[in-house]
Amino acid sequence: MKRLLTWIVFSLAAMFGAAALAAPVLTVERVGPPVIGLGGSAQFELRLSGLTDEILGGFSIDIGFDPAVLAFHPAASLNLQFDDYLGIPDTETVGIAEVSAPGVLHVDQVSLLEVSSLFLLQTDPNGQVLPSLRLAMLSFDGLARGTSLVEPIIGSAVFVDSIGLPIDVPLATGAVVSVPAPGTLALLAAAALALAASGRVRRPAGQAATACSIGASR
Repeated sequence: MKRLLTWIVFSLAAMFGAAALAAPVLTVERVGPPVIGLGGSAQFELRLSGLTDEILGGFSIDIGFDPAVLAFHPAASLNLQFDDYLGIPDTETVGIAEVSAPGVLHVDQVSLLEVSSLFLLQTDPNGQVLPSLRLAMLSFDGLARGTSLVEPIIGSAVFVDSIGLPIDVPLATGAVVSVPAPGTLALLAAAALALAASGRVRRPAGQAATACSIGASR
């Protein structure tokens, strides 16, 4: 009897663990180095992963950031670029991005395509749903010295499938970007070059080199 109960407990734990691992995840992923200069741009991917048999039809997401460190200008066409998994932006979809409150970027997009067209856009040649969909590329400008977390506000996120039924996305992760004081990037670059030079002097013959460079601020 004890063995049977133990087997049931482990089976249930495995089932719930597998379900947790398979849960869709909304992520904001940094593209490029985590440090930018004042006035520089930080790019992020807005990505939805872990869908199993759902075909996405639209979404509405709020993204939090520190408005004292970063700025988003919705009028700049390069600051938001929707991908085409819901259709051609502005032709087969309706989308918008606006700063709805200080430190809150509201992004939504709805497809105008039929279910069959969305299926072709979001599946592989074998008819399997793609494991990850990049929804959009976002770009923020470095406004002042500091560090900002850019993350989805998951409680406000809404996803619907191709026929308008809700898709549960319980998990979300964000990314961090730093804007150092003027001149800091140059100092970091000098330090990196010095370390690289030191490594070349002391490295035994035949050992591979790994270089890391950090661009100076403008």
